[in-house]
Amino acid sequence: MVTETSWILGRCARELQAALDWTINSPSASSVDYHLPYWRGLGKRKPELRVGYFTHGRARAAKACREFDACVTMNEAMRQYLLDHGARSVTIIRPGVDVSSPEPLFGVAGRTYRDGRKGERLVTEMVRAGYRVWSLGAGWPCEQWRPSASVEFARDRAAFYGAIDYLVVTSLDEGGPMPALEAVAARTPVIAPDVGWCWELPVIRYERGSWPSLSSVLTRLTTRDTWKDWVDAHARLFAQITERAA
Repeated sequence: MVTETSWILGRCARELQAALDWTINSPSASSVDYHLPYWRGLGKRKPELRVGYFTHGRARAAKACREFDACVTMNEAMRQYLLDHGARSVTIIRPGVDVSSPEPLFGVAGRTYRDGRKGERLVTEMVRAGYRVWSLGAGWPCEQWRPSASVEFARDRAAFYGAIDYLVVTSLDEGGPMPALEAVAARTPVIAPDVGWCWELPVIRYERGSWPSLSSVLTRLTTRDTWKDWVDAHARLFAQITERAA
């Protein structure tokens, strides 16, 4: 494996070294070189197999990717870019994170109506999927938030936005909605479809009325890429590469 010692890529290499017994900066003893990042050590030797980790630098990557038996990258945009420029195969593997936190608390707010315009169906799906959801207001198919003591209306709403981690707008049609403005003012992140003024605000977007789209957003917000995930994904990839070569 060929690597550099910068803080993130160095950490990536050390995790692989510790779990998989790979070597760092000693490619002469290996039949597979993993260039992490891809430009480090390129051209110094020609092993049986060569894999590159592509982070940035598109102009150089467009030419270099064709020199590798397989490419690894961090994101979908770079994966597609490498494939468009002749890469043989590209796999997305993201580094792990050390930050851990409890499951987030989602909130919905506002009045519901008999016609389902507020998207209560999506809230039902959230609860069914196991997400914690509180509502500010009655009529929502989830637990209703109740402050510990009776407070005036404005302070009550401010306390709600302070208690949740994300406000989710599930509406199918809106002039506003006001809760989106209130959440932004309270510095609470908002997840919202293209209704009313929502996409004029700094929100996390999803497709209106689509549970798969909202579910994808919620999954990314609640799933943590661990260093074990990083190691396991590499172990699977390199096993496939060496098996194909054999």
